Amino acid sequence: MNWTKIWLDLFGTTTLWGIDMGFWVSLGVVALIVILMNAIFWSLKPKKQTPHADEKEDLCKEEKIKRDNNMRN
Repeated sequence: MNWTKIWLDLFGTTTLWGIDMGFWVSLGVVALIVILMNAIFWSLKPKKQTPHADEKEDLCKEEKIKRDNNMRN
């Protein structure tokens, strides 16, 4: 199967603005991959936060404050 012949039969040329069809095909493939990756990424739901995550963060902050105070003394 000769892709160049098929392209030439369909469109009458194998270049666009002086650039070969291989470039345009690869550019199209990359653009399609980027669009698919974005669609998949934006369709994901955010992770649910654990019920006690806020309490753990507060404890970590308190521990840091205590540690800082101990270092100053």
